[in-house]
Amino acid sequence: MRGRFLDGEAALHQFQAQTAGSRSPFEWQADIPLVFAPTEFLQTTVLEKIGTRVLGLDALIRLKASEIGLAQSNKSAH
Repeated sequence: MRGRFLDGEAALHQFQAQTAGSRSPFEWQADIPLVFAPTEFLQTTVLEKIGTRVLGLDALIRLKASEIGLAQSNKSAH
């Protein structure tokens, strides 16, 4: 995965040099494995173990936002 990233980085630098001053988009397919977490379990755990203290709610909100963002990025990638 690191090698693919470094290849992509080199391609980006080459693209930037060739299209200097242009607003052409650079496209690159990331090689990032999807990791699925049992978010319902995590949400329940946060509420039961941490309660409704500010940090607990903040963690729960960030978890849900991350889940939604991942789902949206997966839809737009296909």
